[in-house]
Amino acid sequence: MVGGSIPTGRKKLIPALSRESKCPHEYNDHEELCLEVDCDTCPGAQDLANNRCLAGILQILSSEATPETVVLKRHTHRRYRGPSLAPVFAAASDLAAMNRALSMHWRPSDKKCQTCRASAPCLTAKMRHQLLEDPTGFMCDKSAVITKACEEAKSIECPRLRDCIGVAFKVGAERRETL
Repeated sequence: MVGGSIPTGRKKLIPALSRESKCPHEYNDHEELCLEVDCDTCPGAQDLANNRCLAGILQILSSEATPETVVLKRHTHRRYRGPSLAPVFAAASDLAAMNRALSMHWRPSDKKCQTCRASAPCLTAKMRHQLLEDPTGFMCDKSAVITKACEEAKSIECPRLRDCIGVAFKVGAERRETL
């Protein structure tokens, strides 16, 4: 402060780089449904190859309508459409399923089940964290991420392990048989 004056104006805060954050956005329906994301306040690269940007887009798509086009708006707009968005939509669908699974009422069988690292809510939360932490890796090889989580869970002695893995990851019957 100079001369004891109180500064006026607003302090511009740096946006959080959390995987839970998403940029301001809106949908426009000119000729096709278009998701327009305002990337002006974001410090990261405006590109679906940027994992933080992609995580924000997945957050939006997992809870809202599926557009035909995604436009990341800054000085130069980046437009994505068609087949390039197919893996993004699939990952957003997986994220939506995980969000629904985490919001479901889950009744543990006993006290040990409530704190078990292989319980359905714990496994789902872990998988959701992995998806948002590395969305590109998840989209490239979702089965490897699921297999890794299943291998880690197999070390836990629990009679309900197969059921919890099935609920958490929607693993097919063939995988549950191998556990």
